[in-house]
Parts: sequence; C-alpha cells; structure tokens
Amino acid sequence: MQAVRRIVFLCSLAALGSSLLFSQAKAPEFQSTPPSTTTTSGSFLTTLERRTVIQQARRSYYNLKSEGLLEFHFQVVPDWDSMYKQLPVDAVGREELLLILKNVRFLVIVGPNGASTISHQSDVAPPSENVANRVRTSISGMEQMITGVLQTWSTFSYAIPFPEADSDYQIEDLGTKYRLTSKEGPVDIRISMTRDFAIEELGVGSSEFSGNIHPKLAPTKGGLIMTSYDAMYKSGSGAPAQVSATIQNSEVDGILLPESLSMTTTLPTGRVLTVQATLTDRKLKKR
Repeated sequence: MQAVRRIVFLCSLAALGSSLLFSQAKAPEFQSTPPSTTTTSGSFLTTLERRTVIQQARRSYYNLKSEGLLEFHFQVVPDWDSMYKQLPVDAVGREELLLILKNVRFLVIVGPNGASTISHQSDVAPPSENVANRVRTSISGMEQMITGVLQTWSTFSYAIPFPEADSDYQIEDLGTKYRLTSKEGPVDIRISMTRDFAIEELGVGSSEFSGNIHPKLAPTKGGLIMTSYDAMYKSGSGAPAQVSATIQNSEVDGILLPESLSMTTTLPTGRVLTVQATLTDRKLKKR
C-alpha cells in the first residue's frame, strides 16, 4: 500500500510545479472547497471474502507489467503558447522567454516498475541572466507537473493501488460499493470502489496532512485504464491545493500508453493554470 501514500506527494508536487510556473504572474480568485466524505456504514467481509475481492480487483485493471512492458521512452512537448495566453506576462515573457521554452525538449524514460526519469535539452541560449533564471523556473515547474501526472498514472498502471491479499486491511460491503480501509503507522488509508472494482476515491490522511484522488476509469479488453483524475492535497490547517489531469491513450506496438496530457492546478492562493502536452517519439521495449 506504499503506492497509496504517494497521493500526498503527487498532489503537492503538481501544486509546487504550478506555483513555480506562476512565479511571475497573478491569476483570478478561486474559492476552494474540500471534498465531502461519506459516513455510510456497511458489513465487514470475512478474511476469505476480502481476499477474493482483492484478487478480483487486481485482475480488473489494465496492468502494463502484465502486458510485458519493460521501458517506455518519449518526448513531452508542452503547448507553451496556450499556457502563456493564461498568464499576464511582460514583453520578455512573450518574446524572449517563450521563444526559448518552445525549443526545450523534455525526455522521459519509464522503467519496468513504472518509475520515470525526466531530463531536458535546449539548443537556444538565454540572452541574459534574468531570462536564464526565468527559463530555469519555468522548466523546473513543468518537469514537476509532468512528473506528478506520470507517477499518478503509474500508480494505476503498474502496481495497482490495492493491498496484498493477505495483508492487514478491512473491506466493508456498502451494498453498491466496497470501502477498503487500512493503516500505515499514523496514516489512515481508504479506497472506495464499485462492485465492478472501479476505484472512485483513494485517499490518505493523518494529523499533519490529507490527500485524495478521484480517478475516472475506462474499460478496455485488458481491463480498466485511467483516463483522468481530480485530486486534492491539504497540509495542516492550510487551504487545499487541487490538481486535475486528463490522459489520452493509444496503442504503441499493441500496448495502450499515453499520447497526450492535460494538467490543471488550482492553488490555495486561487491561481489556476492548465497545461497541455503531446507525447512524441513514443518507443517501448517489451519482454
């Protein structure tokens, strides 16, 4: 269940990336509202019943490890023009900064367990140290947003966020849904899913933070695959940060993999940013 605890990291990472991208601009006011929680009670499943549910749930998802994927290589091409139309930037941002950013290539490698590494290359040198600093800030923010989305995608495409069948957890039968709860040290974990094992909410919480993700899943012949999600992260008594993403998938050598991303982040300050990106030069290695 360690993958579940990464929700907090993923939400805060995407929020930080958006914050960096917004470091030179102000955005509209936004009133943030934490998601509602359910208090519905149900009957707890027996050990045998819950083991059966978990085994069936794991088999219900499109699993890239089961599909034989070893490595996935691609470039991420952000739509900088669209993004900068949302920002009240100065002439330097519209001309010098944007020209350089549009020539940056983001290179990503996803390994056999879903972990990704991202690097960047550029053939255009900044004309001044001021522009160079702004380029570094924008690149860092973009990399963190991309990393957050890819790691969330990985959670639903490789490990699949369910506990091991024989580990310590409880499952309640709520009639039309199942609710799974467990604990890792001071962290409470919950998963709400339909009778068809489609996760509707996955969340973690402690006295210091809380976070959740609401994925949208689509059926394929290989199982359920995530197409979008809405997430929230809240630290202490601070206001929540919100992150949403949409992932378009298509086949590469018979395996369904992302071909485009759309990322929207709402920070506690009210800043909102949508970033769209295309995945090009997609190549993979299979067993």
